[in-house]
Amino acid sequence: MDRPVQHPFAQEHFLGTLRRYLDREILSWPTRPLRVVLYGPRQVGKKTMATTVQKEFEKRHLQSQLLLTSASAITAWNRGQRPLDAFGAKLEYAVDDPDKTAKLKSIWEPYTFVYITEAEQLTSQALQLLSQSIRRAKETDEVFGNVSLDFYIKHCL
Repeated sequence: MDRPVQHPFAQEHFLGTLRRYLDREILSWPTRPLRVVLYGPRQVGKKTMATTVQKEFEKRHLQSQLLLTSASAITAWNRGQRPLDAFGAKLEYAVDDPDKTAKLKSIWEPYTFVYITEAEQLTSQALQLLSQSIRRAKETDEVFGNVSLDFYIKHCL
């Protein structure tokens, strides 16, 4: 199978947003680290992107404030599996199971940038489920009410 093509525009859009966020928030930096999640299928350049993100933090002498995670679980969508976030916790569980609220809050706080690559590889049904799941999670105040989630999904609905 050919290696998926990584589109520079999507990376630049994400990095531009991250840079603006860092520049804007640098004076009122949160006491907790910023969590950046790079989320996409295998071999699309997440490691390269991670290095670039780390350099952005190093330029500002904020490397101790970065929690960086990457995951490839998005490929599970086309196999009909339930949506997984980068930490293996199901978004539906966060919404439907109050017992998981505290755990999920600690995972996602204080801010999360989620960069999802190659979303066009998903079936339209999987893409629709992904969009619904993200929207539902973001609208559930008990779980995600105080968390800023920014998802970058190419070719999303």
